[in-house]
Amino acid sequence: MKTTAIHITLIASLVVSSYAHVALAQTKQERIAPQETISKQKENTQQEREAIQQKMQKAQETAKTKREAITKKLKEKLVRIKNEQKRQTVERLDARFTEINEKLTLRLGTALDRLEDLLQKVSSRADKAEANGRDVALVRTTIATAKTAIADARSSVEIQLTKTYPITITTEAQLKSAVAEARTSLNKDLKTLKEVVQKAHTSVVDATKMLKNIPQVDDLRTPEASTTPATTTATSTQ
Repeated sequence: MKTTAIHITLIASLVVSSYAHVALAQTKQERIAPQETISKQKENTQQEREAIQQKMQKAQETAKTKREAITKKLKEKLVRIKNEQKRQTVERLDARFTEINEKLTLRLGTALDRLEDLLQKVSSRADKAEANGRDVALVRTTIATAKTAIADARSSVEIQLTKTYPITITTEAQLKSAVAEARTSLNKDLKTLKEVVQKAHTSVVDATKMLKNIPQVDDLRTPEASTTPATTTATSTQ
């Protein structure tokens, strides 16, 4: 009977050890899973960012082609202007308008990159909160709204990059008004673009604020599997 008791105890020990091993593997898997999710999200974001960069480059190339034709046409019309200084000033301002448009538009595109990164962090924290049993429905809604706002702003940035602001020359007397018209058109479009990007910024801020409304959201951690080792008691009768 002693041998039987020993066998039962040994089997029980092996069962407990087996359960503990499986539970430990599950715990490790759950620890790795969030990291795999985060890595996958980063990979997707990188791919999306590369696609956006390609679109931006294509928009810049389109603008460059349009600009070359406009510049050629401008030079032909400037021949009529006798004042050399005025001709040089118009050419300089024409190039300057293009430079300003591209520089500020690309800067706003970079701002959208930062907003997108911030929103990704909000989304990851919402996932963690949900895994801890918190209600994140309102956060999800604000995140979706922010994503739409960013996408709209992205489209506006691409369109703005393709725009040109030619100085329409008729007579030397109207040079000043022609330059002012081109400048006004540029400023108006850039202002509109800034407002669109600001809307995206506000949407991301709203999502961040909504996330902070979740109780103890800053203290939450990714839940891990908890294991309570089972105990098996073997009794023997001698």
